[in-house]
Order: sequence, then structure tokens, then C-alpha cells
Amino acid sequence: MTESVRNVAVFSLGGTIDMTTDPITGGVVPALSAHELLAAVPALATSGIGLKVRDFRRLPGASLTFEDLTALSAAITAELETEDVDGVVITQGTDTIEETAYLLDLYHGHEQPVVVTGAMRNPTLPGADGPANIHAAVLAAADPGLSGVGCLVVLGDEIHSARTVRKSHTTSPAAFTSPACGPIARIAENRVRRVGCLPSRGPLVRAPDRAARFGLYTATLGDDGALLDLWDGNCDGLVVAAFGVGHVPERLVEGLTKLASRIPVVLASRIGNKSSCPTRTASPAPRRTSSAAGSSAPETLALTRRGYSCTLCSPRAPTERRSARPLLPAPPADPTSSGDPRMRSHELTVGRTFGVTFDHGEDFFEALSTFCRDNGVRQGYIPSFIGAFAEAEIVGACEKLADPDAPVWAKTYVTNVEAFGAGTLAHDPATGEILPHIHVSAGLKAQSADGRTSHLLSAKVQFLSELMVVEVTSPTMTRPRNPDLYDVPLLTFG
Repeated sequence: MTESVRNVAVFSLGGTIDMTTDPITGGVVPALSAHELLAAVPALATSGIGLKVRDFRRLPGASLTFEDLTALSAAITAELETEDVDGVVITQGTDTIEETAYLLDLYHGHEQPVVVTGAMRNPTLPGADGPANIHAAVLAAADPGLSGVGCLVVLGDEIHSARTVRKSHTTSPAAFTSPACGPIARIAENRVRRVGCLPSRGPLVRAPDRAARFGLYTATLGDDGALLDLWDGNCDGLVVAAFGVGHVPERLVEGLTKLASRIPVVLASRIGNKSSCPTRTASPAPRRTSSAAGSSAPETLALTRRGYSCTLCSPRAPTERRSARPLLPAPPADPTSSGDPRMRSHELTVGRTFGVTFDHGEDFFEALSTFCRDNGVRQGYIPSFIGAFAEAEIVGACEKLADPDAPVWAKTYVTNVEAFGAGTLAHDPATGEILPHIHVSAGLKAQSADGRTSHLLSAKVQFLSELMVVEVTSPTMTRPRNPDLYDVPLLTFG
């Protein structure tokens, strides 16, 4: 057996993948243990991946509950905090794979990938797909290139984001698809091969501290609202699956507004295949995107009770693929060069774009970290920002520099300045912290707007600061220190 170099924890929940024939009834029931499932995949023994196996539940997918999944999330977190696991695989029934994956993704705060898989054909049928899916899921969970992407679904050698995947066929082994954007990667020749952009991760969600009952109401042709009225007083919140981009019959608007005065009401599309980005809105009444009553897009309508904030989630727009560029001839080698490249570059996949304002008295870098944490932004660019600082520290020195080629670690203190700047946001995979790098041009208002330009170290906002933040979803942007260049942290891609 090959020596293990990566370790994966496997949790078995039941479902078609571990069903066998019941000798009494003749039907199939979940019966195989996690160890028996893995024994059916001999290729794992020579994969170089160590497995930690746990039978967690033995239930059909349709019988799983929120309590089961909350307990599973806690068990996964406990396993990952031991720091000897590189990824997690969940096997379960396919009926609720997309729900399990989405919920686990909301709760998952670690870098290791969590992969959910199952089978469309039970082990008693010809062409059972369970062993191949388990093998692919383990390879994905152990792959370092999928670190930090959250929860994934792997079936049929395709790797899908938990936020976009759907079960789109009742019996086909190729049942799972991501209609808006396709898979992010595939398993080929025992390797993970990227075919799409990696998903950005949203804010971490804690498990609820109380039980709540939410209803799902689907708008239908000729809907007169009578069934909608039955929800009043019988749920703590309501999700409305509306027509098209979020249209509801005019007859429902009054009832929805009435419900929204007491409970959160979220309007979404029943289609499930749309190119919009996740958006947050909160308003007391529908805002219309066309002149017809009841016409409201899911990105612009949320009916909420005061004090609640509703998030409207929809698949991210697929990134437009660009045609390949012609290769340019390599420049002649520099005979004085050590051979190491001096320039690093990488084509970027851009995610969301934000407009951000910081208020009077806020610490600039603390406010920036809070914004990134609340919105799940791990890396990106700040193309520009404008604002004023009551006080700030920037890199600079008044005395003669002992070594003009070395970085300046000293700082100078300025007050009452107008500022214009830009920067980058990198990610520290060891701590999960955001590493901002900001440069600023500052005019000292009390000194005829005399200017200073340097690296911003700290700042306290005066009146306001206004920023544009552009999220980068791939490649990974880190800032390791270069021991050969005065230990300066340098932006690195991939």
C-alpha cells in the first residue's frame, strides 16, 4: 500500500450509495457501512491518501433533518480542528445533496474542502456509480488546489460549487449540473483539472440559536392569493418562488406586503437558472423593475420585518471566456540575471464589485477588515479611494537613509489630510486574515495642501472615506515575505 501523504475524513449518512437488498421485503435499504463502501474502491489503496472513516447516519437522503446536518457540521468542524485532515467527504442519498452541500457551505469556516457525493444507481444494479463517485470525491477533497473553496458536490467526475449545483434528472448518472455556469473542475486521469472559476465564499453563518419554521410558496398561473393567506400566523418567515425574474401576480402584492410587516419575506425566482449575482436588499415594500404591478426582480425586492435583513441568493454569472492570446517571443536573457523572474503576472477572474464608505471616526484598516469579513471577500483590488483622515501614519523618515536600496521601516505622523489612494487585498492562508497593501497621496490641509505620498500604515477617518473594492475569485493572492529582498512581503499569484 502506498504511504499516505494526504488525509481525508469520510462521513457516511446512508442513501442509495450504501443500499443493499432487504432479504425480507426484496426492496433496497441503507445497509452498507462506510468501511464497506470504501472497500469497493480498490484504487484508493494505492492513491497515497489516508482515510479516516465514520458511520454518522444510515438514512435515505429524503429523511435527513436540519438537526442531522447541524450535528454533521459540528462533527466536521471538530475533525478539521485536529489539523491532521486535508479534506472531508460526505456520502449520502442524492435526493437532498444540494441542500446538504449548501447548508454545510454556510457553516464551513475552514480552508479544507468538504465534498458531498452519492450514487444514482445502488450497488445491486448494473453500472453502479457509487465506487467511481467515492474515488473522485476523495481525490477532490485531497487536492491542495481546492483549498479555500468551501463545500463542493462531486458526481460523474464533475466538481460543482455547492451554491450552483442542482439535481436536474431523476435517474441519470449525470443528474447533477450547475445550469448557470457549469462545473468548476473535472476529475481526469486521477487528477483535478480546472475548467471554470473557483467560487467566492460568502460570509460565515452560525447555526441558529432557536428553531424557526420557514415556508416555501410557489407562485402559479391564476393564483388568487387564497393559499398565501394560509401562511399568515403559521410561519416565522416565507420564501416566495416567483415567475421569471421575480414577477408575482398583482393580486399577491397586498398579501405579501401584509405578511412582510410581521415576518421576513424573501422573493426569488422559481427558475433556478439565472445570471445574477448574490445581492442584499431590505425594503418595506416591493420595488418594481417594470411598470406592471407585481413586477419585481429577485435582485431588487425583499420584503422584510423591521430588524431583519434578507439575503437573496442566486447563482453567480458565468465568467466570460476570453480567446487565447498569441504567444509573444521570450525576451533575450539578461546575462546579469540570476535566472529568477522579476515580474509576476496572472490573468484574474473578477467576482463582485462593491462601493464602500467608512464613517467619521472609524479606524480605516479595522473598517476594511470588517467589510471583507462580512461580505466574504478574501482578496481583490482597491482601484481607488478618496477621503479625509484626522490622523494617519505613513512610511517615511526625516534623517538620511543609511542604505538607500533597503526598504524604509520608519514612519511619519500626519494630521488633517485629504487623501487619494489605491491598493490590493491578499489572503494569509495560515491565519485566514486579509493582508491589505495601501498606498496614498495625502495633502496636508493646514500646510497649503502640501503633499505626502507613501505606504499607508494606519489612519482614522475624518468625515468619510469612499472606496471601490473589486473582488478577485482566482487565482489565490498571497503576500509571502521574500528573505532575499529584505524580508519584504511581495504579492504572489496562485
